[in-house]
Amino acid sequence: MAGSQRTRTSRSKRTEEALREQSRRFEAALHNMPHGLSMFNGEERSSSAIAATREMYRLPEKLAAPGHDARRAHGISREQRSRTAGSAIL
Repeated sequence: MAGSQRTRTSRSKRTEEALREQSRRFEAALHNMPHGLSMFNGEERSSSAIAATREMYRLPEKLAAPGHDARRAHGISREQRSRTAGSAIL
């Protein structure tokens, strides 16, 4: 019994290490993208946004943070673009 417990613990540790590595690679890929990327949950709340997205839509950092309403962020972004000379309102 002790042997099977060690095997499960060892397998669990390897799985955790693999997930950490996958997460690290995903984060590196996201933060090195030249284009914006935002992800939203089923309630239209942001779950992730990279700096390029904030810059592209001229969003304050707090509105690009996880948990904020996508519609609110989009409305503010449109407002900010309309104040900038030569900007198109999408």
